[in-house]
Amino acid sequence: MSFCPYCGHLLDENTNKCTKCGAILSSIASSSLLQCPKCGGILKGTEKLCPWCGSPRVPFSVESESEAYRILKNLENGLRQFIKEMLSKIDEKWWETRVPAEVRIGANFRKMRDERVYPWHVQKDLHPIYYVIFSDYAKIIVLDINWDQVFNRFFKNRLIIATKLRELEPIRDAIAHGRDVSTKDLQKLKLYSEEIMACIASASKPIESKKLLYGEVAAKVGLDYGVLRINYLQYEHGILQMEFEKGGLGNVIKPRPIQVTKKFDPKIKSLVEKEINTLLRFIASSLTLQALQITCFHEIINKVGQAIYSVIPTSIVEQLQEMPNGSLLTLSLDDRVLGWPWELAYDGSEYLCTKFGVGRIIYSEAVLPIKRKERRETRILLISNPDGTLPHTDTEIADPLMDKMERFGAQVDHFSSSCSDLRFYPSKKNILSALESGLYDIIHYVGHGAYDPNHPERSSLSLADNEELLAKEISGALNQAINLGKQPPLLFYSHSCEAGAQQSWDMQSYEAQILGLPAAFIKFNIAYIGALWSASFKGADQIALQFYDELLDKGQPVGLALRNARLGVKNRASETCDWANFILYGDPSLIIKI
Repeated sequence: MSFCPYCGHLLDENTNKCTKCGAILSSIASSSLLQCPKCGGILKGTEKLCPWCGSPRVPFSVESESEAYRILKNLENGLRQFIKEMLSKIDEKWWETRVPAEVRIGANFRKMRDERVYPWHVQKDLHPIYYVIFSDYAKIIVLDINWDQVFNRFFKNRLIIATKLRELEPIRDAIAHGRDVSTKDLQKLKLYSEEIMACIASASKPIESKKLLYGEVAAKVGLDYGVLRINYLQYEHGILQMEFEKGGLGNVIKPRPIQVTKKFDPKIKSLVEKEINTLLRFIASSLTLQALQITCFHEIINKVGQAIYSVIPTSIVEQLQEMPNGSLLTLSLDDRVLGWPWELAYDGSEYLCTKFGVGRIIYSEAVLPIKRKERRETRILLISNPDGTLPHTDTEIADPLMDKMERFGAQVDHFSSSCSDLRFYPSKKNILSALESGLYDIIHYVGHGAYDPNHPERSSLSLADNEELLAKEISGALNQAINLGKQPPLLFYSHSCEAGAQQSWDMQSYEAQILGLPAAFIKFNIAYIGALWSASFKGADQIALQFYDELLDKGQPVGLALRNARLGVKNRASETCDWANFILYGDPSLIIKI
């Protein structure tokens, strides 16, 4: 079998003239002519590189029209299955919500027409995706929402995949209708099909380089760890029970937990609340602190920390002191003792939160067991200036964070009220859709928070158009995602210049605050980082930037990443007290690997 090198027409045997284009052929047998699979240029057969486009010479042949048909059939079936599988993971109603109306209407019509015209033809009730025409594949794939959330990670370049599918369309029509196809087009069919199918196949490859591990015990990351459980046995009588359990690489035999029951002195409670209120008034007077004020801040916070430390029994204190710096500590707290900043407990030389990577768990809160899958890449949702009142956060906070995250290899979607692209406008509808999508591993929010101690479920985050995203709406969106088989984020970081911290402090109202927004995430096994009091711009920014250095670049567990960021800001900054401000709710051994 031989073809005309100029028009691709199938030649008669022993002829030196093409009957289609009239070209006079050389004495060299046409079958010996080779074409570059990239550009179609004529090759001599001895070149390693194509002299026309520079591409490596790849041996190619399509032996028969039946092979071309087989290649085309495999490509179309692969595209249909791939689109269906990928979009159904995002939205179970993907055919209605993720397919352009013209494509959907046309496919539905063709399906109805076939079933009506040939009622005696028994076949499977196929999904409408099997009735789209070839040009529809590109329309579905490059649709903005589908490309951004699904297909860009596989095909990489929207223009290239759209162009390849467009170039294959006339080839496909010619093969399907039995028309002649040139050698160049057959080569293009095989080459493009192989490249597209390789992209599709990458979706099923095992993921090795980027893993997200949730709930790993600290021993598996090579660290000592401890768990301190605190709860009320008899709330009305102030009977407090504490239990400490230590573990780690250094323990050949796991020690038995230490359990102590003691009377909770109401005078200590009053002292702690008094000192914290003094601290809040002091911070409210000036968020940018001078050297003298920093000294006063340390004096006040030391008093708070020492009062809290005095509540911890001596036998447990000794165990805490034996644990090496940089260990992980989980505070498993009854919701009736959440109101105290246990992380600030101070032994005269160190705070719990500067010695250990600390995370707190509300063990009386029902937590859903989440089975998490490995992801192909780490994806981050960054929300800044959502209500338009903090324009400086886009340039001074969001841009540096985004640069840092992307430099570490994460994919970042930035939502801001200043964004002209409506897809990234922080409306309630868009943010709820993002929460329901199951796409994000980390959500970082820079904006205002409002807490309602009387109705915790109505605590909220400020969004665009004067809308508020309530804690109960967050829970509903996350629950919807889980019901659809999607996985919620691993971490929510509330980086708020006005975190909604109350102006006065008492244990009961702060407990209600914690059971608002944080609990909306905690119940889904989502780690939550938030502030104890209103944060300064400078301090909050420094903590966040160094936190992601530790978490994403150095691969530290989230508890240790926050502790190291805290220490870095404390040792470096002389005009901020926010090193003591941010606390973690969730498993401190959580690792997020890029």
